[in-house]
This record gives sequence, C-alpha cells and structure tokens, in this order.
Amino acid sequence: MATICVAPNALCRCGAAVLRATAFPCEGDLEIAERLQIVNSMKLDKILNALKTLTPREHEVLNQVVSGQLNKEIASELGITIRTVKEHRGRVMEKMEANSLAELVTMIVTARLNETRMTTQATEGTP
Repeated sequence: MATICVAPNALCRCGAAVLRATAFPCEGDLEIAERLQIVNSMKLDKILNALKTLTPREHEVLNQVVSGQLNKEIASELGITIRTVKEHRGRVMEKMEANSLAELVTMIVTARLNETRMTTQATEGTP
C-alpha cells in the first residue's frame, strides 16, 4: 500500500483508502483524510482563483492546449500567429503557476471535475 505523509510522522498504511475516502481500517486515518481534504480544497481554491485572472483569449488558448492541439493548430483556428499563441500560453502557465503542461492539465481536470461534482450535487439537492 502507499504511504501518505500529511504532517511530520503522520504515515498511513492504507493511503488508497484515504484517497478514496472509503474504509479506514487503522485509527488516525480519518484525521489524515480530513487533512488531505483541506489541502486539496486549498489547492482547488488556488486553481479557481488563478483561472479568474485569465483573459478570454487566454481561456481560449488554454482550452485548446488542454485538449491537445498544437500551437500551429491553435494559431490557425484563432486566426493569430504561432508566436502569439506561445505568448498566451506562456502567460497562462505563469498565471496558473504551472511548471509543466502535465501540471496545467492536472489543474484544469481538477477544476472541471469539481465543477461537474458541484453541478451534480445541485441537481440532486445534495450538500
């Protein structure tokens, strides 16, 4: 099983269960899961706040980058130069504080999953 460090000396033998927030076979796992949830919530807030700082054009470029399009394809579709796409892409990376494309994609997937979860909860009337 995976080991998760949440605080100094806070190790969990059953990391997968904590991440799924399902069964907690060992004492103290619930506390660790709650800490993880708080950390993830703070990360989500940071992602959502960073997304608010993007311009409409940066959002367009971001969506196409995340969907896997090349700079050349984005430029053609938006009617801008490749250099302009690279500038927008660089500003997106900077504003989102992403160190790599993989990290940026992870952020966007996290935000979209949260949005889907919130929409589902609103339609089902679940808090």
